[in-house]
Amino acid sequence: MPVKSKLKDKKFLEELYLKWGPGADADNSQHEKDVLDKLRPHKNLKALHILHYTGVVNLGPEIYYGTCSAAAGFQSFASLEILTFYSMPAWEQWGHEVDNGNDGSSCRALPFPRLLELHLEECPRLIGNLPSDLPSLLNLRIRYCKQLTSSLPKAPALRALHIDNCYNLELPVVQGVHQWQHQSLESLEIHYSCHSLKSLPLDQFPNLKSLVIWGCENLESFTVSEGNLQLLTSLLSLCIWRCPKFMTFPHGGLPAPNLTCLKLRYCSKLKSLPERMNRLLLSLKELQVWSCVEIEAFPDGGKCENVESFPEEGLLPAALIELEIRGFSNLRILDGKGLRQLTSLKKLEIFDCSKLESIMEEGLPASLIDLDIWKCPLLHQHCKRGKAP
Repeated sequence: MPVKSKLKDKKFLEELYLKWGPGADADNSQHEKDVLDKLRPHKNLKALHILHYTGVVNLGPEIYYGTCSAAAGFQSFASLEILTFYSMPAWEQWGHEVDNGNDGSSCRALPFPRLLELHLEECPRLIGNLPSDLPSLLNLRIRYCKQLTSSLPKAPALRALHIDNCYNLELPVVQGVHQWQHQSLESLEIHYSCHSLKSLPLDQFPNLKSLVIWGCENLESFTVSEGNLQLLTSLLSLCIWRCPKFMTFPHGGLPAPNLTCLKLRYCSKLKSLPERMNRLLLSLKELQVWSCVEIEAFPDGGKCENVESFPEEGLLPAALIELEIRGFSNLRILDGKGLRQLTSLKKLEIFDCSKLESIMEEGLPASLIDLDIWKCPLLHQHCKRGKAP
């Protein structure tokens, strides 16, 4: 792009991509630097994407305010709705938000007042100084920014937050008086990030619909305030994977009456499923428990290692649609009474239950349409001899 291009005069330009090829040597190219230094797009620009630029180290305060003057009240990127920085290996700092008046008065205007989406991806040296206040932001995605320690922006309208491979980033829930507002958040995903997080207070997210925690090294527990069993009425899906220190759900159970999907995988210290599942999780349709080797008890009792018959009558929510039974080393019998109460069950998987011999006479739910049996040699022998399982 020629430096002399007058982007500020292109009033119909709404989306701008600045992309460098994989062989570009931006470190030694004055031309490349001039392109960014002289970037003055029209105020109507709605989307800006900067990709694969290897020479940006610091973004000056102009990224917020342009060359504003107190008298003119000029504001940079006043109409911007989408901002993306992708694969910028040298970038270390945003510019500081500072007053920029030349006459001693302030020209500080709110940066990015209409920004709806902010994406920061593969910026491994980026440390901090993210915008402090983004009032219109709906979607924030930060991926592979492993050095980032900045606080997240204050974003009261935020609907979706996705954090991936940002080890040092801290969620505001652990920052005391500096907590941000989570009232509008609907989707929260944390992948191999926020390693300082030990406990997540779920009641700070009253409108949360989907929660995925994957590879959070030091997460130990979820908590909720006592006294209100309808706190998490919006929560529909909860997945906890590869959290090696996660041990406990909230005391008294998980108050999520509309939860339809609960997946627990590779949580080696988890000792029990949520309490009172059959009374609090009345909408649960899919339950997965994989490789949680320390589980000692089901919600209403019974040891996982020693259990010989499963499920007990009334143990599981009647709305369950899918059920996987894996690695019950001493399980001998599937309790037909317990299964028949699962009147919505459509899929049943039985895996690696080496002592399982039969299903009791009451049989399987009439609603069942998909039955998968793997690595259950005794049950297979009964089937081969022509006996009903």
